[in-house]
Amino acid sequence: WLFTAEELINSRTRSNHEAIQYIEEQRRKAAAAAAELDTKGDADTTTGTATATPSTPPQILAPQSFAKTEQQQSTTNNNNNNNDDNNLPPRILPPSPLPSDYDETTLNAYLSPADEQALIQFYATKLPTLIGPEAQLNQCQRPSKVMSTAALLLKRFYLSNSVMMYDPKAIMVAAAFLASKLEDSNCNIKYIEDGTKALQSHVATHSIINSEIALINGINFDLLCFHPYSTILAYTNDLRSFKSKNPNGDGTFRRYVTILDDTEGTNDEGGGGGTASAAAPPGVDGHGHRRHTVNARDLLGPVFDAARKLVETVLCAKCGDVGLMATPGQIGLAAMYVANRRLMAAAKAKAAKVKEEADKAKGKEEADKDTEAPDGGGTGDSEAGSASVKVENVVQIDFEGYIQNRFQEKQDTATIWMRVKEIGEILEKESGWEQDLVFLKGINKKLKGCRVWGAVEGKKKKKKKVKKRKRVEEGGVINTE
Repeated sequence: WLFTAEELINSRTRSNHEAIQYIEEQRRKAAAAAAELDTKGDADTTTGTATATPSTPPQILAPQSFAKTEQQQSTTNNNNNNNDDNNLPPRILPPSPLPSDYDETTLNAYLSPADEQALIQFYATKLPTLIGPEAQLNQCQRPSKVMSTAALLLKRFYLSNSVMMYDPKAIMVAAAFLASKLEDSNCNIKYIEDGTKALQSHVATHSIINSEIALINGINFDLLCFHPYSTILAYTNDLRSFKSKNPNGDGTFRRYVTILDDTEGTNDEGGGGGTASAAAPPGVDGHGHRRHTVNARDLLGPVFDAARKLVETVLCAKCGDVGLMATPGQIGLAAMYVANRRLMAAAKAKAAKVKEEADKAKGKEEADKDTEAPDGGGTGDSEAGSASVKVENVVQIDFEGYIQNRFQEKQDTATIWMRVKEIGEILEKESGWEQDLVFLKGINKKLKGCRVWGAVEGKKKKKKKVKKRKRVEEGGVINTE
């Protein structure tokens, strides 16, 4: 279940086009049958016979799974051919264009692939409140891996299927129910139904079961899901202990986790970029580095927590595509890279703010002293003020050096490093995604006119409301027997 950005676009466009063609064919057949019945009814009117117009329920396209099956077939064919990997075509080919007789008015009545993706992301963001650690219903609170599995199953299903064919809300709830069983955190289906009521989006039990069957078929029965949570823990533990020999041959070792200093220069273990000073200020060593009372490897906890939170945000709260574009190991290392970069930026910004406030206070004190006693000094206070401005104890991880030495058995560690930075940029982008509720309202309004899954139930409800309204207007008593 790994795709390139181009393959994701091709899959979603193909599922969208297949749904449009299927629905349009059904509508045209129904229109032709209605026209035929009207013609036959006119003929029967002349002969005095009555013809009943049968109501045909809308047909739903069977769940598709081409995103998985065609990817496997293409991968097998590529492995059998001795071609360069860079010249291989995408495993999911672009879809064929829609028929030329579909005018602009016809196409505007249906959702676009971008519209469908916005709806899927909207419903996927409800998973943390339905089945996550902070679910609204206490009986539905489950570990983070459950909601991550549910989000991944939901994204996999709609690579080959359209929201115009299958209700995204029902599929989302079915994914939560299925994920609880896959991750050995089974949740009773009645609690799931009650959870949807708590979200004011009720999904009945029979709808959850039917949607679960469609979901399993739509992902080609591939229920195995992997997540970056365990890899983040593994990298954190490895960074605490991993070290490599310095290339200068002096027998010293280098570690890749150091404490961010408020002074210029490097702070690698066993050496630095500064020059030794005979009169180092208090709290600073001979290389110009601040002395620390803690070990850098003991400060990896905030990086671990921030990386884990970032993964939860992107995979569940934002429901990004990174889980379909990279392996859990790549995502885990990239999340730690982004988290460490954010923590260092926040610490530097805080130190700069504190220093600016200290400089203002110092300038104000000097101005007051000059006014009161022009011959007074102030060196002691200035030294104390400057010494109090320090960067918090935040670790600085040399990810590039760590990759080069930890994965040196690989032929191209530079490619691994570039891939980590690329995934880090995707995480940064997807973590900042925000919903456009005005845009979603327009999509939902359009969906009501082109969906297949809610047509029958909607008509029945409308008829019941009309009958009750007529009885009330007539002033009669409604008999419920």
